[in-house]
Amino acid sequence: MSATGRATDGREDLTDEERSAAAHRYFRAIEDLFIRLRGSPLLLSPADHLVARKWFEQRVPMEVVARALEGVFARRRERGASGKVSSLRYCRPAVEKEWKRVAQLQAADVRAQAPDPAEPEIELAARLAVLCAQLPEQLQGVELWRQRITALSGEAETVEERLAALDAELIAEVDEALTESAARELDEAVKAALQAIAGRLTSEQLQAAGERLRRQLLRQRLGLPLLTLFDSYKTQA
Repeated sequence: MSATGRATDGREDLTDEERSAAAHRYFRAIEDLFIRLRGSPLLLSPADHLVARKWFEQRVPMEVVARALEGVFARRRERGASGKVSSLRYCRPAVEKEWKRVAQLQAADVRAQAPDPAEPEIELAARLAVLCAQLPEQLQGVELWRQRITALSGEAETVEERLAALDAELIAEVDEALTESAARELDEAVKAALQAIAGRLTSEQLQAAGERLRRQLLRQRLGLPLLTLFDSYKTQA
């Protein structure tokens, strides 16, 4: 079973807290991909969270979600569609259609063979290498970050937890390193975005939304990937 497969499918032995954390990382990976395809930051709604949660519970692999989302945005470009997609729910039919297609192919091609015990480690190393390649060269201390990522080992769930900690550390570090003018510009962008939804959220929800949006803007402006195994399916062009 692949590293990502273990993170999304091998959940029988997870505690409720671990399952919730895995679902949250799965959603963050989808949100990050959706925003990159959209081309601008966006705070996805609670309804979008429920859509992603359903995919998580149905064990839809991130690769399937990504392929469907990329197809949706590619078709919009081909037909010259105006405006931006503002909800993950817009992509829901495409994801579920692709998952049904994949599930049917898998059902027709079931093989009773013992898994290669070395496969998870091989794929895990490959996925970490992809994450390292996605780090921008202009990132301060980029080689050290790459060393810390490639040094991770063990079960996929453990590596995913360590990646989440590294991701939080990376975001905090680049945020702290912003120039005064860049930090002020970022603050203003977050404030402007929150004003549009302030009346619909509690103060606690508003604070959480601001933190999410700030991370999105930092990733977009600095070209930072989300450090997670869920999103490391991408190959280099």
